Amino acid sequence: MKKIALSIALLSSLLLSACATYTTAAYEQILDTFIGDTEQQIISVWGVPDRTFESGENKYFVYTRKETSYVPGNPGFYQPYWGWPGSPFYSPYYGGTPGYYVNYSCTTTFTFQQGKVIHWQWQGNDCKAPEEKK
Repeated sequence: MKKIALSIALLSSLLLSACATYTTAAYEQILDTFIGDTEQQIISVWGVPDRTFESGENKYFVYTRKETSYVPGNPGFYQPYWGWPGSPFYSPYYGGTPGYYVNYSCTTTFTFQQGKVIHWQWQGNDCKAPEEKK
């Protein structure tokens, strides 16, 4: 139940804190709270894992989140140039940048031994959570 409340608090803070600072350290603090949890507890908070596999005595749950955002470009401009009075000429096209896509991802893996989380790890450029305000 504590984990569900933590997840709801995390989601609420994501929605309400547009100006919050997001860090990997804050994400790691959240992951630390899952050490010792059972497979069922992880599934109840994180949902069904994207992948599971076993190696020796360990079982692994892998969760992957991917997102792509588009950053629009900036239009360029023509600089008006008056060669002689009353006759407008325009310079070559200046500036402007093309739009581009940014890919965000976060893969979080929980390691279980005897049905309990003993370790976690993350990989990606978007494994962040909002820092708690003090």
